[in-house]
Amino acid sequence: MGSSNFTFMVYGFLAAWMILFAYVVSLARREGRITREIENLRQLMEERRGPANRVIATTRPPASRVPNPHPVSVARTESAVRSELA
Repeated sequence: MGSSNFTFMVYGFLAAWMILFAYVVSLARREGRITREIENLRQLMEERRGPANRVIATTRPPASRVPNPHPVSVARTESAVRSELA
């Protein structure tokens, strides 16, 4: 292979790596924007619901007496949990 072909090959690989790097950077920026948007939406939902209706994750006990190794996760509001405990 001639030296001019080797030079073009190096330039080609360099261009490919630069394009790949730019694509990864753009994906990271998009992911950051989406993450911020999700957090903003969560805060907006929290403000509209109020603190009494904030969703919390709880586990429901199994129906049988045999312990379940994989309890079912249920999302309930704090007010629902408080009313069950009262």
